[in-house]
Amino acid sequence: MLTIFSDSCRWSQPRYSIGLKPSPLSQHTSCLYQARYMVVFGGYSTSNGHLNELWIFDLHVLSWSCPEYFGTPPSKRRGHGAAIVKDKMYIFGGFDGTSHLNDLHCIDLQSLSWVLLDMKGGPSPRRHHVMEVVGEHIVVYGGFDGEKYLEDVYSFNVKTNIWTCWHVLRPCISPSINIGGNGTMYGRSLHTMTFHNRRLIVFGGVHGSGSLQDVLYLESVAGKRLLKLRFVLRILGSLIYAKVLVLHIYSTLLKPSYIIFYFRHIIKVLEFNYI
Repeated sequence: MLTIFSDSCRWSQPRYSIGLKPSPLSQHTSCLYQARYMVVFGGYSTSNGHLNELWIFDLHVLSWSCPEYFGTPPSKRRGHGAAIVKDKMYIFGGFDGTSHLNDLHCIDLQSLSWVLLDMKGGPSPRRHHVMEVVGEHIVVYGGFDGEKYLEDVYSFNVKTNIWTCWHVLRPCISPSINIGGNGTMYGRSLHTMTFHNRRLIVFGGVHGSGSLQDVLYLESVAGKRLLKLRFVLRILGSLIYAKVLVLHIYSTLLKPSYIIFYFRHIIKVLEFNYI
């Protein structure tokens, strides 16, 4: 965890052990695994072109390794997305120098075995999209397919291996931002996305020849409605229950001891539902 004690900080470079290390890379992916390992895949090297190498940097002993694996890895690519859920890392999409890709691969980081997953119903080929983990789902948003900037949102369920295309509602009035004052561009690439407090937070990116500096929230409309519905139902349930108890009091000839008992019970029920 990064701790900043003042408004100043400094860069430093760890002195890791001499030995194997990756080529100079760009447009690769990097994921943190078990709070100890930085897992790097693919990318582009000016000397070696597109790559599909898997590298792991141990943050405790400060050493690189290029482990042997089982199965068939993804093809060489750059601009792909990667995400780790539990012990598995997922690689989606990218660009191989000729074509945009939309294959989904998974590697078990315990057994180091690659598997190609079914892409039925998944996103179209793209690069420079974002992938973010939300519980047992991996959310994919945006990217570029060589012709247009994409604005679709998909989620992949890692338990069922099923893709779902989200129906995303836009606000009635687009916030004013900054690509020449043209308003929000939902299609974008090279952006970032973070999940926090039940919403996905998107920042920046590229659309056409302009860079973006907007912040977008993507959150579940159904989830909000469900929470409101649950609250209303709890209130109605409490009121109905209270009414039934009052009627029962009348049916017991209004004995004072019964009235006190039921009144206390009603108060406890209401406190449980509202607090």
